Amino acid sequence: VVAFLIANRSAIHSYADADLIDVVLPVGFAVIGTLVASRQPRNPIGWILLTLGLLGVVSGMITQYVYRSTHFTTLPLAAWVAWLHDPLNWVVFPAGLATFFFLLFPDGHLPSRRWRWLARFAVLVVAVGFVLLLLQRTMTIGVGTPTIPNPLGHVAAVDMENGAPGLIWLVALAVLLSAIVGVVVRTRRSTGELRQQLRWLAFAAAVTGVAMLVLIVGYAVGLAIPDPAFDLVILFGFGVAVPVACGVAVLKHGLYDLDVVISKTVVYAVLAAFFTIAYLAIVVGIGTAIGSSNNSFLTVLAAATIAVAFNPVRDRAKRFANRLVYGKRASPYEVLSEFSERVAETYSVEDVLPRMATALGEGTGAREATVWLRVGAELRPSATWGSDGPPMEPIPIANGEVPAFGDVSKVSPVRHRDELLGALTVTKPPNDPLSVPEAKLVDDLAAQAGLVLRNVRLTEELRANLEELRASRQRLVTAQDGERRRIERNIHDGAQQQLVALAVQARIAEGVAGTDPDKARDLLQHLQDGLQQALDDLRDLARGIYPPLLADQGLG
Repeated sequence: VVAFLIANRSAIHSYADADLIDVVLPVGFAVIGTLVASRQPRNPIGWILLTLGLLGVVSGMITQYVYRSTHFTTLPLAAWVAWLHDPLNWVVFPAGLATFFFLLFPDGHLPSRRWRWLARFAVLVVAVGFVLLLLQRTMTIGVGTPTIPNPLGHVAAVDMENGAPGLIWLVALAVLLSAIVGVVVRTRRSTGELRQQLRWLAFAAAVTGVAMLVLIVGYAVGLAIPDPAFDLVILFGFGVAVPVACGVAVLKHGLYDLDVVISKTVVYAVLAAFFTIAYLAIVVGIGTAIGSSNNSFLTVLAAATIAVAFNPVRDRAKRFANRLVYGKRASPYEVLSEFSERVAETYSVEDVLPRMATALGEGTGAREATVWLRVGAELRPSATWGSDGPPMEPIPIANGEVPAFGDVSKVSPVRHRDELLGALTVTKPPNDPLSVPEAKLVDDLAAQAGLVLRNVRLTEELRANLEELRASRQRLVTAQDGERRRIERNIHDGAQQQLVALAVQARIAEGVAGTDPDKARDLLQHLQDGLQQALDDLRDLARGIYPPLLADQGLG
């Protein structure tokens, strides 16, 4: 593209000497195509965009070559170079690469199997039109260039301007409009992030398609439409609107995961611009002012200035790039990096889950972010960010899998050594769905939170065990106290009453021993039986009680 712009310098200096489409089209497609192809080499969209840019460069260079050959000095093989112009453009537009771009965007696949017929028909139309253009009688290349005869001579007998073969343009335009309809249909049927990525391109394509259709109908009914109108639609529709729509899908909605690449590219571009401006301002500007452009001191001064200002400029460039790519929020990778650095250093166990929920919510711009911790056979909401509603209820787990959470935008399970420890959930408004970088942040944070949640879970389990131990000891003390009272009651109501009765019987036996020995003997026999019964009752009462416990309670 840079080489083309240098070669096609007349396009910058004079519109009358160049086709503006040849300048604008390659730039946008080449930049987006390079980014996509470098990130996802298996996706044909990147290569289609790159090829569009490359063929646009070749077309512009052919235009300039022929223009110079016909206006300034005759250049070798100019007729053969011009002969390639229209067939190469036909490969791009309308039924060629432009059609397949709309058919395959954004994942490189057709919307459905039913669209295969259009793809096959487009290939047929491109092949037929390519041959017809190679055999056309004359060629007109660019603005102000005279008609050039086909170098094939009498073999070239096709009249593309007035003959029936020219109708293939209408067929090709119908194919392109059908592909644009496909983008609109795919957008209407898509949901979530894909819909956000497609809607800008669908809007740009639909407006461009409608404008083309209006112009075609206008030409057909004989309206006095200016000649450049169709070229302007192509220029602003396919040369500006479509690359801008792709850029919005990449920057705002994370299409193709290019956020890191774009961020670094912006940083390097800002640094390169700063180095250039600083050098020119000091060496050239000051040197010109003092009349010494080759002053070595100015060169050293420029190098020192750049070295001193490098880190501040780089930091500002990073902030600018992140603001451009991620908006007002910090980049997801900054959120993840900051949390990783602090989680093991400053966050206590009690504070780590609220901090994680905060990082999750702020990094994704979610309406609500929740950290769920597995306790037993259920997931409990341990920390929530951005929620003003009532606390959420625990959710039971079945077979160790993540349960359904209802109306949330993203659920990422947290595992450690294949064991489910919890989950992270985020909820965003319907008009602002989760982007690809934001979803990746949730997954990355969930992958990193495994060990953290295991530590928190162990702490929670330890606390639960301590509470259970405390409750168990309380139950033991209560049981001991109840048993002691039962023993006291049984002694009081049983053996004690028996001993009191035996004491009464002993005094009676003592009283009658001198006057009625037989009665005294009977009383003593009853007394002996009563003592044996009391002894048996005490043994039954003490049976199964650990002797030290009895000794501790004064009963041993």
